[in-house]
Amino acid sequence: MHSLYVGQFDPEQIQKPHVTARRMHAEGFSAEFLDEALEQVQYPLFGRWGLIGEKGGNDIYADRCSVYIFGQYYGRDGLDLKTRGLLVVSALSVLLREGVLPTWTNACRNLGWSEDQLKELGALVSHIGGFPVSRGALMMMDEVFEKRRAITGEPVESRVSAETRPDLYEAACHMAERLFGQRDGDFDDLPLPAGDPFRKEMVTWVFGYLFTERSLIPVRAKVLAVIAMCAALGRTPMARRWMGAARRIGCSRVEVQETIITAALYGGWPSAREALGALAETWPLQA
Repeated sequence: MHSLYVGQFDPEQIQKPHVTARRMHAEGFSAEFLDEALEQVQYPLFGRWGLIGEKGGNDIYADRCSVYIFGQYYGRDGLDLKTRGLLVVSALSVLLREGVLPTWTNACRNLGWSEDQLKELGALVSHIGGFPVSRGALMMMDEVFEKRRAITGEPVESRVSAETRPDLYEAACHMAERLFGQRDGDFDDLPLPAGDPFRKEMVTWVFGYLFTERSLIPVRAKVLAVIAMCAALGRTPMARRWMGAARRIGCSRVEVQETIITAALYGGWPSAREALGALAETWPLQA
């Protein structure tokens, strides 16, 4: 069973980081810290639903997880709560974590992300995790949307157009240059025979379709989502390239750092540690 809690955060609350003054290393898993994590983050996201799941019970481990995840991790500065939620779904989607992705898809709807925006994220997953993974994630999302609509009575609405632009490749090159400083984006060094058009095709798909025609998610959030996916999968070389893109378009270093730290919860610490090492090399602290 997954949480299908329908709620809404205060709009001002989700547009800024949830920063806690509490520190686990100073007070441990205190009752006060647990109460803050539950009331300010976990319950608004999921309702009063057991974090480990309905069959996992609300035991000591679940309470400790609530403090660790929603108290300490989500209590860090650097990322607003709405963006952090999208990055969670990014990591869970590319990992195809069917035990958790539906609950977080619903949570992201509570955070104000639309169905179309989450479907756009599911499309972006195809570039990092492949099309079977993208399809699997989108199918899980659709099931959540249908169940949620049955509860709320919301109509099916879509802002996605089937029309394509005749200058898609040129628009793609413009986006690639914005992100990577060159028209081929991060495909500039592909080892292909002279005259092979595959590079242009990839630029058109990624920077034309996924980043230009699909434009409901802000570009900055999309770039961070790519980094979250790469970090969760342990794709450090690609994460490194997109860290440079994040810096180029004006993301702060702490936003990239918090993206990686968030991904650590869902892809595991070893991959996140590698990504943090790449960040230190790509974007030194003193910079």
